Order: sequence, then structure tokens, then C-alpha cells
Amino acid sequence: MFATDRDMEVLAWLVERDVEAVAHAHAQFTAATDPDEVADLGRTYQRVRAACAPHWRSR
Repeated sequence: MFATDRDMEVLAWLVERDVEAVAHAHAQFTAATDPDEVADLGRTYQRVRAACAPHWRSR
């Protein structure tokens, strides 16, 4: 099965959104100072990053 140009456009768009989500989660994580908040945001960052990883590997 071959990807169409539209498939590649949609995939690129999704990857951009994924990168934005990870960047946002990372920024919140690195700005946090409360230990509980750091732990919670660290878990969120890892979940977002893990969810996005399959898209990144496919490029």
C-alpha cells in the first residue's frame, strides 16, 4: 500500500501537533517547582511522549 500526497500531508500535520503537545508538556514540567506537580507533570510528559513516538518513528 502506498501513501498518497494527502496521506503524507495529514501525517505531517499530526506530527506537528504531537510535537507541539510534547513541547507544551515539557515546558510545564520544567517550569514546575512543587514536588507533587513535578511528579504529575513528569508522568504526563512521558504519556504524551509515548503516545507520539509511533508517529515520529514512521517518518
